[in-house]
Amino acid sequence: MPLCECGCGQTPNTAKWDRPARGVKKGEHFRFVSGHHQHGWPKGRGKRPGKPLTQEHKENISKALSLAFKEGRAVAHYTPRKTPIIYTEAMRRVLSENAKRLWQDPKYRERMSNNHKGLLAGEKHPMFGKPRTEETKRKISEAKKGKHFSEEIRSRMNKGKTGVPLSEEHRRRISEGNKGKIRTEETKQKLSELNTGKSPSAETRKKLGDALRGKTRPPEVCRKISIAKKGKHVSVASEFTKARYLDPEFIKKMSKAWTRKPNKPETLLMELLNRLYPGAWKYTGDFSIAFGGKNPDFMTVGRQKKILELFGDWWHRGQDPEERIAIFRSFGFDTLVVWERELKDMDSVVVRIHAFMEA
Repeated sequence: MPLCECGCGQTPNTAKWDRPARGVKKGEHFRFVSGHHQHGWPKGRGKRPGKPLTQEHKENISKALSLAFKEGRAVAHYTPRKTPIIYTEAMRRVLSENAKRLWQDPKYRERMSNNHKGLLAGEKHPMFGKPRTEETKRKISEAKKGKHFSEEIRSRMNKGKTGVPLSEEHRRRISEGNKGKIRTEETKQKLSELNTGKSPSAETRKKLGDALRGKTRPPEVCRKISIAKKGKHVSVASEFTKARYLDPEFIKKMSKAWTRKPNKPETLLMELLNRLYPGAWKYTGDFSIAFGGKNPDFMTVGRQKKILELFGDWWHRGQDPEERIAIFRSFGFDTLVVWERELKDMDSVVVRIHAFMEA
């Protein structure tokens, strides 16, 4: 039930017919009880001319206005002053201190938050549909330079935005705003340090998987990724990763998790080995075995201790085959490395395999 906005706590009457001048339709409640104007009683008349309002009276006014704004029966009006107020530095300082003291009260913050929810959202906002000029953007940017939010404010902002989904229009604007922007090395370093040691939760991984499942990258995106990665080599694995692959239990776990099958080049090479030496070779590139943290692609069956490695032009680019040969040699194996591009000339590959087996 709406209350009179003067703070008296009474319920206004309903309109018997449409009253456009007062913004009320038939059957709706008036904003004020008859005689209780929004500016109070006329000067020199009424019950409280010139007397300060009690706390209860102020709270009644606040409740009535909040209810009227939420129900759409009242709209915030901004009337510019004919003569602008000029604040001195002392006045600004006093106003600032008073505001800081008020906002330190949790009850005041909660009340202000509840009173303003939805008031300036969308078309109700005075700046709705009015883009900022470049000059205004520059001034805002310069005013905010060097200023950082405290950890408490960051935490509150994070909690406030957690679980709030972005609309498609919002996502599109963010995407368009970031197009063409290149992050500086300093920004990349900060992002790297911020995300180091963090791993997405199971729920986040599931959401990413559901969002990307069945989607393929457009040819234009694939082309850009290819251009961006040209000439770049895979970074050397960390010492931590290398140490994990030396653990037999980790190798066994990876073997069960990956369930890797031979790719096309490996299948082609396996068919060639079975044709040249039936039953002499087996595929081991599924992590069924590892030496020094390295998983060989093919191994001989029987007394001979020979390994054949197939290096992909993409995955093994920049790597030295001699390093892999030296690792397997320490375990007593002779190793032949064949590059993927060599499979285009199968005759030369056959000659190399014959020479390797007879050595």
